[in-house]
Amino acid sequence: MNSMLLGSTAIAALLCTTSSEAPHRQPPTGAGGLVQGNHAFTSDLFARLRTGNGNLTFSPLSIQMAFGLAQAGANGETEAEIAKVLHLADTGQKTAIAFGELMKRMTAENKAYNFETRKNDAKAYVLEFANAIWNDKTVPLEGSYVAAVRDHFQAHAAPLDFRNHPDAARKTINHWVSQQTRGKIDELLKPGTVSNDTIGMLTNALYFNARWDKEFSKRATKPREFHAADGAVERPFMHATRYFRHLQLDDAQALTIGFERRKTAMTIVLPNGRNGLAALEKKVSGPWLDSLLDRLRKADRPRVALALPKFSIGLEGNITEHLRALGLKNTLSSHADFSAISKNPLYVNQVIHAATIDVDERGVEAAAATAMALRAGAAARPAEPIPFVADHPFLFVLHEVETGAILFFGRCAQP
Repeated sequence: MNSMLLGSTAIAALLCTTSSEAPHRQPPTGAGGLVQGNHAFTSDLFARLRTGNGNLTFSPLSIQMAFGLAQAGANGETEAEIAKVLHLADTGQKTAIAFGELMKRMTAENKAYNFETRKNDAKAYVLEFANAIWNDKTVPLEGSYVAAVRDHFQAHAAPLDFRNHPDAARKTINHWVSQQTRGKIDELLKPGTVSNDTIGMLTNALYFNARWDKEFSKRATKPREFHAADGAVERPFMHATRYFRHLQLDDAQALTIGFERRKTAMTIVLPNGRNGLAALEKKVSGPWLDSLLDRLRKADRPRVALALPKFSIGLEGNITEHLRALGLKNTLSSHADFSAISKNPLYVNQVIHAATIDVDERGVEAAAATAMALRAGAAARPAEPIPFVADHPFLFVLHEVETGAILFFGRCAQP
């Protein structure tokens, strides 16, 4: 059976060949079911990735979408296993339709954007998904599969010469990923990742670039101490006193910062104590995320004195064993059934994921606020703002506001 590389935010899944051989909650269906499943998968994978004290970020939606491409060509146990482990809402065409609905909803506010000529446009807002299927030119794809992923994932299919020129194929895919992520991820597939045993690859790329609904003043950015696990370090902190959606939890406080157009937002979850992150991370679960984002969507907007460090965090690597530990066993073995992709026997050999996020005064590149003016003496003095000083490790969630779909999740251990 041949091997397939499921790969980008990017994610890639590697499909290989060899000789042919013979407890999660059930989410609701449709796009809403995908979002609830997105929260559950976020918590499952985070539990695997969070060991250690370092910075961390990943895109659960990118990984799920790549496996949505794979599931659209899976049958039997393989199809059911992908749905269970990735917390996809359904099996078969219903999942593909749900992804199509979610992508359409989340990208509805995109505007025409030329990164090279308009990257400094004050109104720039970009949320883009890109999907592709790369097959060896000797391995024909099923026409019904190509049509389904084209219609629902807007995926394109392109043949490459994996068998005779694997490194050239790798470079072609890396170039595509780099283009889709505006150069944020320029080498998803490292040398040696693709071999002449590789006969196909499924890729998903996700790019996000948006300004805050109200930018932070660069003049207010000042150095201050961040108390990391191994000691204090001085870092530039952004400051603003505004009206933010805010929650006080039992052992943490949460605050949401909106982006322009108010379609997406970043939520910061800050433990009350400097050493409280480990205990907070143990609470992260699908229902916990459901509740957090739902409560914040309805929360009041008190005045908050926010101090947030600028940060840039990236992750790249092979997540195959983490997914195997979550229960993705048949899919990653020669027993997999991807016969709806190709009549050639296939299985997923590797899953490679890369994600990066940059946060500064302008906004976020990863790859609603209300202003009130009071006349002097015409109203009571406003209450003292709630302090929100993110000077110790915290969690962050980049999410779509209406649906709650999580694009990026992570931990800032040291900016």
